[in-house]
Amino acid sequence: MAKVTVTICDICKERLATSTCPICGKDLCKTCTKNVSFNVNVKFGPGIEFFRGTMCDDCFRKIERKYKEILKEIASKIEPEMVNIIRKYATEEAQPQQQPQVV
Repeated sequence: MAKVTVTICDICKERLATSTCPICGKDLCKTCTKNVSFNVNVKFGPGIEFFRGTMCDDCFRKIERKYKEILKEIASKIEPEMVNIIRKYATEEAQPQQQPQVV
């Protein structure tokens, strides 16, 4: 006879766990798993999703309550690189195209 180890969801205590919350480590079933995503938007075009993840309801509610603080911290970390990235693409188009030389 084969022995099998199963893990029960830490939230509902009823269903089999299929994943783990990457934030707190709780075992989660599919029903108790929440999806979260962060998007970046610009005024002149559509936004894009730059982070997508899953977590337990407890962690989801905590980040939901503190989303402004989270976004401010993310912005403060990426802001120094933004100018360099924007400059790279802005100067790429500004450079004149060289004409091929005829010999």
